Amino acid sequence: KNWVTLKQLAGECYNEVTGTFNLTEPEWVEILEVLPEARRFKHDVLRHREKITLLFSSLM
Repeated sequence: KNWVTLKQLAGECYNEVTGTFNLTEPEWVEILEVLPEARRFKHDVLRHREKITLLFSSLM
């Protein structure tokens, strides 16, 4: 759920190829105020992203 919310908040700042978010520090601050659990994705990618995306595609 946090992954879906983070992708929605980040908008076009998500890079599908690298699996990372290209957000500025002020953008991260704003997002982490709303979704502190997303902190781990600031410096890491979602493991098994393809499988998780497939499983939860109906929610997106």
